[in-house]
Amino acid sequence: MKSIKRFLIIILSNIVGFIETLFLIRIILRALSANAGVLVVYWLYRVTDVFLVPIQGIFSNVAFRLGVIDVVAITGMILYLIVFAIIFKIILVIFGN
Repeated sequence: MKSIKRFLIIILSNIVGFIETLFLIRIILRALSANAGVLVVYWLYRVTDVFLVPIQGIFSNVAFRLGVIDVVAITGMILYLIVFAIIFKIILVIFGN
């Protein structure tokens, strides 16, 4: 049982880390007005859009002179951290501390 719990926590931690890293890169690129025509930037926006669909429209992004503050991605980071924290707690309850 401990090895299953450990395996689930490691996998979940890696998934959380990957998604949060993508969100952070997206936030930086949007703030710096990265060209969405560049393949890597376009790919990153499309991948992160998949995770942000559930919260699109809740908040508006804030534009400023140099770029955009991606409030949706910031909200997504917080929301996904909360969801994954709940999943972590459920795993701990199911498999014991």
